[in-house]
Amino acid sequence: MKNSLLALLCLALASCKPAPKPAPEPERVITGQAFIRTKGGQNRTLGAVRIVLVPSALAIEREQKTEVDFKRDIATATAAHSAYVAELEPREAVLNVAESRKSAILAERLKIQTILVENAKGMASLPFEEREKVAAANVQGFRRVKELEQEIYTAGKESDRALRELGFVWSKKPVGPDDILALVPRLAKLKWPEVVAETVTDSDGRFSLRIKAGEFSVIANAERPLPLSNKVELYFWRVPVGQGPQQSLILSDENARAMTAYYAGTEKEKQP
Repeated sequence: MKNSLLALLCLALASCKPAPKPAPEPERVITGQAFIRTKGGQNRTLGAVRIVLVPSALAIEREQKTEVDFKRDIATATAAHSAYVAELEPREAVLNVAESRKSAILAERLKIQTILVENAKGMASLPFEEREKVAAANVQGFRRVKELEQEIYTAGKESDRALRELGFVWSKKPVGPDDILALVPRLAKLKWPEVVAETVTDSDGRFSLRIKAGEFSVIANAERPLPLSNKVELYFWRVPVGQGPQQSLILSDENARAMTAYYAGTEKEKQP
């Protein structure tokens, strides 16, 4: 009996032993380099570039949402700008007609006034009969000048009114598609609080990351000033890192998700 109880006690103690801990997930080391190939065929390494590793599904989702938001903003701005132009163009046409009419009246008045001045200079040298004809013509000229002055006043009022109406349309100018922050800067400004590993490229553009098993994406963005220009190339990368051994990971202009050569020196790219 005692032997049976002892055997049961040993069996119970054996069953209470903690389960063995699972083996830790093997780590992998990812190495790579960031560089840009110039038009002349030279490789320019990109140093001091922040490299982050995030879950692949999250990286894809965030990039896609950013692109959807960008396309939506562009479509909204395009529609608003088209409506603005449709309202602006007829107002500009009205102002142009008013200004043209005013300019024509001013030109006619100047022409008549010039003739009157010339007539006045040559009156004394004309025969009596010719002087009477010129004097009669001058009377008609002075009358026409008075009429034109009234027409100038009326045309000026019309022009001022057209300008005010045009100014009201100008004041409602919406944000146009060219004013929308471009896609590349939006991607470059994304925040990644879910970073599982990060590093910075060295002066040769090389980097190394130690990670565990899983589906991840390398996220990076970089700028490169263009020679003899105030412009800067801006690049964004999202490169998947699969399971298993990983060959050297290259970040270059060939696998950049998006890029622009008009980042610096333009207002739309400087928006927050």
